[in-house]
Amino acid sequence: VLLLSLTDMTSDGFLRALAADLRTARRTEALIFVHGIGNDFGDAVRRTAQFAHDLDWGGVTIAFAWPTGDGILDFDDDREAAEQAAPALAELLDLVDRAGSAHRDHLVAHSMGGRVAVMALSLVDTQRDIESRGPMIDELVLAAPEIPANMLKTEAAGLDRVTGRTTLYVSR
Repeated sequence: VLLLSLTDMTSDGFLRALAADLRTARRTEALIFVHGIGNDFGDAVRRTAQFAHDLDWGGVTIAFAWPTGDGILDFDDDREAAEQAAPALAELLDLVDRAGSAHRDHLVAHSMGGRVAVMALSLVDTQRDIESRGPMIDELVLAAPEIPANMLKTEAAGLDRVTGRTTLYVSR
């Protein structure tokens, strides 16, 4: 998987490009991937592209990259960076939700990216009129999320208001 180019866009430009891509995609669905710790921007984009390729996705694919350190010694800093990244992800989710034509949205988060996703969805839950709009994310997948059990229990009540379905992959 190669990253060939990057384009800097305003929020409005992104919204127009996303709406156009959704109109021409094989599937009118968006997949947003949030990486875990130890990934730089290039890694995040490549992992997202590989994920979409392996799934033969056919819809629009979006990588949400947030700053992480290189290793386990950066874990505390990564936790703080995840919390700081949550408002930006909430803003991205709102943009994707407003992209125009009816479409389904899927959010997949791995490791510490799960913390970013859950915190972002918690913000969405407090800022959005759920009653009139329904869930923002059709499917949330948390793959080995780096989230303490008590935090997940606290946030879980709000998740069902902003997601249609949540899948949690964990192991001991």
